[in-house]
Amino acid sequence: MSTYRTSGLVLRTYDFSEADRVIVLFTRERGKVRGIAKGVRRSRSRLAASLGWLSFSELQLYGRETRELMLITQGQLENAFPGLKTDLTALGQAARMCELVDGLTPERQPLPEIFNLLLAALQLLETGVQPSLAGTWFEAGFLNQLGYRPDLQACQLCQCESEAMAYQAETGGVVCRACRPSGGVSISPGARRLLERLLRFPADKMQRLHLHPKLQSEITALLEAALHYQLGRKLKSDIFCQAVAKLEGVKN
Repeated sequence: MSTYRTSGLVLRTYDFSEADRVIVLFTRERGKVRGIAKGVRRSRSRLAASLGWLSFSELQLYGRETRELMLITQGQLENAFPGLKTDLTALGQAARMCELVDGLTPERQPLPEIFNLLLAALQLLETGVQPSLAGTWFEAGFLNQLGYRPDLQACQLCQCESEAMAYQAETGGVVCRACRPSGGVSISPGARRLLERLLRFPADKMQRLHLHPKLQSEITALLEAALHYQLGRKLKSDIFCQAVAKLEGVKN
C-alpha cells in the first residue's frame, strides 16, 4: 500500500453506492486516476467540496498501484471555476474538454503537458475568453500533444501542394482535389495557416486574439472531424452544447 499527494482535476463522477462515489481525476503527476470517495454523498462529508465536477484540488490517495480504484482520503479545493459555471456556453466547452481528456488519455500515464493545457484552457473560460476560441485553442493543442496533429502541408496521398485542400481524418491530414474521396472537410489556405499559428499561441495572449468567423468555422469543423475519428464516437457533451447554442439563438 502507498499514500501520495497530487494535484487533480475532477473530469467526471458517478455514484458507487448509497454513500460513496467514484471520481475520475486527471492529475499532474500520474495522469488519469480513478478513486473512490467514501461517504462523500452524505451531507456532512468533508471531501464533497473538493470533489465536485470540475474541481481542481490538492488530494491525498491511498492504495495499491495495481488496483483500479485508489482511496481518496483527503482533499483541499484550489479552484472550482465558479465564473465559467455561470455561463452555459463556457460550461459546455469545459464539459467537452473534460470528455475529450477522459476519452483519449490512458490510465495512470503522466501527461503533464496535457494537464497544463487543460488547466490553462479552463482558466481562459474562467476569465471570460470567448468559449469557442478557448475550445479551439485547447483542441488544437490537445491533438498536437497526443501525436494526432493534422498534417496540413501537402496532400497525404500524392504529396502535391495545392490551394484547394480538404481534411480527411483517415489519412491524418489534407488531400488535394484530385485525390479527395467523397466527404472530407474543406480547409482554405488561410485556415490552415491560422491553425498552425494557434498551436504556437500562448494562453496569456488569448484575450487579444480575434478569429474571422469563416476561418474559425473551418478550423472547428476540421478539429471536430479529427477528434471524432480518434474517439470513435460523437461527444456526449455536444448535445448540451447544441442545446445551449439553440437557446442562445432564440434569445437573440
